[in-house]
Amino acid sequence: MDPGLRSPAYSVSIPKWVRTVIAVIMVYVMLSAAFSMIAPCILFGRHDGTQRRAYTYIDISERHNREEFAFISGNNTLKGYFYPSDAPRGTLVLVNGIRSNADTHIPEILYFLEKGWSVLTFDATGIGRSEGYSYMGLQQIRMDLIALLTCSDAGEYLDGPVVLYGHSAGAYAAASVLDMGFDIKAAVCIAGFESPLDTMMYYGRKYTGFLAYSQYPFIFAESRFFFGKSSDVHASESILSSDVPVLVIQGDSDDIVDIEISLYTALLDKPAPGVHLLLVDEEYRSEHSTAWNTAEAAKYYSEDHEPVDKEKINELDEEFMGFILSFFESYTK
Repeated sequence: MDPGLRSPAYSVSIPKWVRTVIAVIMVYVMLSAAFSMIAPCILFGRHDGTQRRAYTYIDISERHNREEFAFISGNNTLKGYFYPSDAPRGTLVLVNGIRSNADTHIPEILYFLEKGWSVLTFDATGIGRSEGYSYMGLQQIRMDLIALLTCSDAGEYLDGPVVLYGHSAGAYAAASVLDMGFDIKAAVCIAGFESPLDTMMYYGRKYTGFLAYSQYPFIFAESRFFFGKSSDVHASESILSSDVPVLVIQGDSDDIVDIEISLYTALLDKPAPGVHLLLVDEEYRSEHSTAWNTAEAAKYYSEDHEPVDKEKINELDEEFMGFILSFFESYTK
């Protein structure tokens, strides 16, 4: 062929509507990716952990001394608190839920102290007196618990048999570390969820419908970015992979951790030695944060009172707490 003769250049003409669709998809992907990175800072932003019904350490400081220490979780320094018992049976590690600081469960702390258990607890990342501009996600408290259990400064307080007592995200954290080789004798998990990602998707579907599915890849990527392989540990699998006795408690009217996504439901069809399930169905006591209270205290909690009678709203159900105590003691004698 004569080199001076060349085939005419052909250009592919992309229809305008196709270009528009591609542009919309690209914008959507970029906005979704940006939102998935920003959203945790907003949804899980820093919180002092103060709740309207909660006692503070100041309320009990004249009767009970506590020791403070610091430990590192990720890039943040967290505050830990140790309540020594005069003649300890062992150490109970209390793991709070999201937006709860170390004072939230003071009534239970006092109960266990009176029964001879020392109590170790902490402010999670982004909560109370601990560092962190955000607690980043449902997985963070699990990471903080692992940091606590591996911290040499905390180790000096873990005398005798060690048991875990967790609520909400703290219950998930307590359950999901049981197969990691820590010397834990027993665990009680109240109102815990089974999976962080499933929980986020459940509420995404609840409030945004089918749009939640389009966000799943970005939620998954964000979780992997911040938490790596710990982004979606299933609590039931950790329990069943360990030989640690566990008591899982769930309220049937819980509107924070719906029973459908709870650790309780995940274990219902997986009977195993040492795994005990308890469903609380009593009115008022079956909510997310009232299982340990008397019916009167739980009813008072559901109402608006100003000022709040802290003694009345925090009254513990002796039968419920005694059941938990018996569970711990049966595995630590």
